[in-house]
Amino acid sequence: MKGVRNVQRMQSASGPCGDRPQPLSDLRTALVETPGRNVDHAGADGASDVRAGGGRNDEVPETGRGEPPLSPSQRTAYDAVLSGQDVLVTGPGGTGKSFLVERIIDELRGRGRAVAVTASTGVAGLNVGGSTVHSFLGTMLTGDVVQWDRDIRCGESLHPAVRRRLRVTKTIVVDEVSMLTGDYLDMMDAHLRWVCDSSTPWANKQMVFVGDFLQLPPVTTHENKPARLWAFNADAWHGVHTHMLVENHRQTSGPFLDHLGRIRVGVLDGAGVEFLQGRVGADIGDAPLKLYTTNRSVDAENAAGLRSLGGRSKIYRCRDYGSPGRLAQLKRRCLTPAVLTLRVGAKVMLTRNKYDYEEDARYTRFVNGDRGTVVRLPDGSRPESGEAVVVELDSGGTVRAESESWDIKNADGDVLATMVQYPVRLAYALTVHKSQGMSLSSAVIDLGRTFAPGQAYVALSRLRTAEGLSLAGKVGPEQVWADEAAVEFYAKTT
Repeated sequence: MKGVRNVQRMQSASGPCGDRPQPLSDLRTALVETPGRNVDHAGADGASDVRAGGGRNDEVPETGRGEPPLSPSQRTAYDAVLSGQDVLVTGPGGTGKSFLVERIIDELRGRGRAVAVTASTGVAGLNVGGSTVHSFLGTMLTGDVVQWDRDIRCGESLHPAVRRRLRVTKTIVVDEVSMLTGDYLDMMDAHLRWVCDSSTPWANKQMVFVGDFLQLPPVTTHENKPARLWAFNADAWHGVHTHMLVENHRQTSGPFLDHLGRIRVGVLDGAGVEFLQGRVGADIGDAPLKLYTTNRSVDAENAAGLRSLGGRSKIYRCRDYGSPGRLAQLKRRCLTPAVLTLRVGAKVMLTRNKYDYEEDARYTRFVNGDRGTVVRLPDGSRPESGEAVVVELDSGGTVRAESESWDIKNADGDVLATMVQYPVRLAYALTVHKSQGMSLSSAVIDLGRTFAPGQAYVALSRLRTAEGLSLAGKVGPEQVWADEAAVEFYAKTT
């Protein structure tokens, strides 16, 4: 996988869009200098069909859950999906992709639309309350369209329930689409057409793709190198309207947000180097969260933090329902531990969102990634209704983390396994991978072992402010890089 490693490097862009090549440095400059634009690209006149069962709404419906309103670019993408377009919802970290898609799914289902919620991985599927794409399709697609056609001709069959599911589904949501290859999407398209006996793209299903190609690259192996690496390289991608979310809900406007915008596309100029070096060893307060690349380092740091406190630990074992195999799968994917060991005074992180407290004004809202200190623990050894872990947030305010449930569902939406636990975890340390999608007030980050494009950006963009960032070592262009093809795709579609 080729990468853009610094601003001085010049490459020719051959491009998924077929335009005349431009120097990659020009494309990156265009990206970072137009942060406020939100353009819908599909190569068409913008007209859309009525597959989603309705046109533009003048007002976005309220959910009744105290959730914040949609931003302008979220609203544009929301309207596009509801008008029936095939859409890519994309944008930098903190622009509210997951929040928007949850609103879209709720609205479509409220209109009686048959929506399948899928994701490229099991962890992502758990986060969006859906299944993996493979589970939804009822088969493991490997190789390319030629291989898929060979398997079909050899008599591969599908369970009748899978056929019914694929035929009745009208909208397919695919989260973390950046981790799927273009070859896979072409096979998915061919598979849907075959099952539904259709000659139209995606068998006339509405496709809603979600993800950022500059954060999570496709998963490949040395033995299986795709001809079309990125989803946007797929033949089936034609006609997908790109909607870039631009209003950042995590970082405020200013130098930090500007630096992050440049780092996202592989730009690290002199000002960027100076900024990052200025955060090396920065004092961000007592017991800061540390981001590591391995689970072993995280476990050791969390155990040491707990031991440093006085008093006795309390252990809360989750309530669970389902087969042993499914439960093991669920607990492995879930950010919240099945067995939670806590003490008063422990540093913890909230692992769910709660937008309001209608019955008790003493407590405040919280979001996934908020960090604080335990001030009161519930009685008992299992999560009980009405009980809560009470946490004083580092950012101010006190929250009640009442028990929540996590499910594994099949592609028909049936619950296969459930885990009930208090939505907190120890937060002396966390892996960079598990911080994906979180908003952090402060953290110590070591970028010395970055090994993939976008990895440095993923870690840095978790922070809400520059003042909350402390770097464990020096940072240079060798740690900050972006994939060339992904940079070019965004430069030509936003």
